[in-house]
Amino acid sequence: FMNTSGQWRIRNFAFNFSNIALDMSMYSIIGLTSPPLCDDVSRTIDAIFRNNGTTTITSANINYSLNGAGPVVIPYAGSLAAGQYDTIQIVLNPIVSGSNSLVIYTSSPNGSTDLDLSNDTISTNFNASFGLAGASSQVQDIQCYNQNNGQILINASGGLPTYTYSIGGSFGASSSFNSVGPGTVTCYVQDAAGCIDTILPPLVFTNPPQLNASGVDVDASSGVATDGSITVTASGGTGTLQYNINGGAYQASNVFTNLGPGTYTIGVMDANGCTTSFVISVGALGIDINPLTNSLRLFPNPTFGKITLNYIGAFYAENAIIEVFETNGKAVKTMSVGDISNGANIEIDLTGNARAIYTLRLTSGKWTAEQKIILQ
Repeated sequence: FMNTSGQWRIRNFAFNFSNIALDMSMYSIIGLTSPPLCDDVSRTIDAIFRNNGTTTITSANINYSLNGAGPVVIPYAGSLAAGQYDTIQIVLNPIVSGSNSLVIYTSSPNGSTDLDLSNDTISTNFNASFGLAGASSQVQDIQCYNQNNGQILINASGGLPTYTYSIGGSFGASSSFNSVGPGTVTCYVQDAAGCIDTILPPLVFTNPPQLNASGVDVDASSGVATDGSITVTASGGTGTLQYNINGGAYQASNVFTNLGPGTYTIGVMDANGCTTSFVISVGALGIDINPLTNSLRLFPNPTFGKITLNYIGAFYAENAIIEVFETNGKAVKTMSVGDISNGANIEIDLTGNARAIYTLRLTSGKWTAEQKIILQ
């Protein structure tokens, strides 16, 4: 129905129908900032306008002003029926670095006065970026084998601050990146206009050689003598290597003398502070020393099911067998693991066994080593 104000009302919604003969409006702008304006002095945009009136428009002016300069007039000629849209291309030039302003408006539809000036104009501001440049530096290389402690610093200039930074992931405010692992890293800087500079060449983080060590012992002449020795052979790492025994001070020599029968922990450290260690036994002539002593590490312990055995013995355990026993001596797990050497990790799955304390036994030849497991 139509109310007394001349409005059509349907289910409480009001509709006003224009009865203006000449009404040409600006509708939208396409292509102004997508893609971002990066080192672009000019940009071609699409200006979309609409006939809001009832009379077909055959001529009009599309006017634009860039950064306050005098308006540029682009004549339009066509046949724009009531309610229809059309597009005209505008080349914006010169665009300046930083903030720019743009005003586009219609005028003189069919050579007459537009009867509704409220929808004739679109005004907008947009950013443009010139000369964005980034530089990256490798503050710290990888210190130890397979570590993620490389460091990067990125600097930015030009363009439109503020800047954000990335090394391949999302952009963030920090220009410093830590925890970088071995490999090739490409760095990026982005400014407030959305422009991105890819910094070349990429940075290369080299993985240092793995530090490895082993030893050979010379037995003491008797069970009470202290004339045994250990000679360490080490490779990898960075720079000059140093050696210690049982957690003592590091020394340049790889030979330890005046040792009695027993088990020793040998440490090796490189110039970057990277370390490795192994356990070795010095025997006594006529006396057997168990080379598997102190050669087992178990983690996590206590465990809910799976546990890892880390073998840290200098002795090369041939045809090794792992057994797990209940307190009554019943075996619940037996594994033949072949030959194992220092640093080997072996996973043992006790899932499904009752919560209790178990004994793990490693056997190689006539030698054995045992350690407790707590199963939660």
